Amino acid sequence: MAAAAPVPYHWDHLDNVGDVYTPRTGHAVVNEDGVFYLFGGTDGAARQSDVHAYNVDTNLWCEIRAGGRVPPARSGAQAAVWSGAVWFFGGYTKKDGDYFNDVYKYDIGTSMWGSVHTLGEAPQKRTDHSVCLFRDSLLVFGGFDGHNRFNDLRELHLKDRRWSQISVRSTVPRSRFGHTAVIYANSMYIFGGWDGHDTLQELFEYNISSNMWIQMPLRGTAPRARYRHTAVVCGDA
Repeated sequence: MAAAAPVPYHWDHLDNVGDVYTPRTGHAVVNEDGVFYLFGGTDGAARQSDVHAYNVDTNLWCEIRAGGRVPPARSGAQAAVWSGAVWFFGGYTKKDGDYFNDVYKYDIGTSMWGSVHTLGEAPQKRTDHSVCLFRDSLLVFGGFDGHNRFNDLRELHLKDRRWSQISVRSTVPRSRFGHTAVIYANSMYIFGGWDGHDTLQELFEYNISSNMWIQMPLRGTAPRARYRHTAVVCGDA
């Protein structure tokens, strides 16, 4: 029996339809039930605090006139979806401006913003960190505060809104920002980033069950060193 040929990957260019946002960088994007929610970023003229939604099925953008307590405009915030809301942490206004360690949530059903009061010691202010959802917690790793790069791992328990620092039982990756992080099975994987001197090509696994970091050997044709890229999980890849 002949093996099936692998399905080739290809890109399709999608024309923007609807309430299209201004061109920008440093925004946050999450997906929930076939809708992408975009927040913030900078369009070259100013930081933004708007919310746009893109429906995959209809290929239509719409700007959401959200109510409530809207976060200050920023770029570099990171987000994840939990319990019908998008949860945002951190970001900054500009390199020599304000950096944030606040938490906001955007309720998808009501289109309302809220500032989240948290307990425990919050992480230092930062941008270009990573945020991953694991069960009922946000895992925050790395980032930059305008002077320092971080390699701490923090957890926000969403049910009681309490921060804790995870003391890892192994050597941690070097400090960095602009990396990517994804959850697969019971592990968080980070790739790339910038440590202030070098652009990185490292791939690390943080095994949540064993509370240990492992540097993964790079096999095959590995991506070149990079930062401020993107990564998602699709199936087993």
